[in-house]
Amino acid sequence: MFEEENKANDTITTAGFTLQDPLHGREILSTLALDKGKVILTGSEDTTFKVLAVDASSCDVKVISTFSQHEASVRSFAKCKMPPTSDGASSHVIVSAGSTMQAHVFLWHSSQGQRILNHVCNYSQQLFKQPKRTGKEFGAQVNTQDFRIMSAAVTRLNNCILVLFGTSSGQIVMNRLSNTATEKRLH
Repeated sequence: MFEEENKANDTITTAGFTLQDPLHGREILSTLALDKGKVILTGSEDTTFKVLAVDASSCDVKVISTFSQHEASVRSFAKCKMPPTSDGASSHVIVSAGSTMQAHVFLWHSSQGQRILNHVCNYSQQLFKQPKRTGKEFGAQVNTQDFRIMSAAVTRLNNCILVLFGTSSGQIVMNRLSNTATEKRLH
């Protein structure tokens, strides 16, 4: 029975394609799908992330835009669905996180073929407190220069939007998007 199930899964997972032209100058470290796979974000070691439009019928992929304000690699994306807008548009809060303790927050809107990615705010290294360490934890030396964001998550609890970051020091850093101008753009 396991072999039969496995064969069925193989059939499903083998229908794919690979883009021949490199999208980035270095490794792609993160991806995120939006709009039921019609839009894909790719984050790279080359410090950029790209927004790609995918035509499901022809499998054509086109770069819509490139965001290049990260200072180091784009390691992680996270998204959180927001309530539909008054015109029925779909929207998400999106976080792109980089390895120099830098992250950016965007608002994604999609309605009737229109797709808009607006930058809302950013987090910089100064907002993250590095842990006080002696350098003897677990018997290893700790390099404070090597304090990075390794992963990101974003969630909405009622009207509160929380952005969470997993760090190279083993911490989870939580931030609430709370500035009035930011809240107006997100709601």
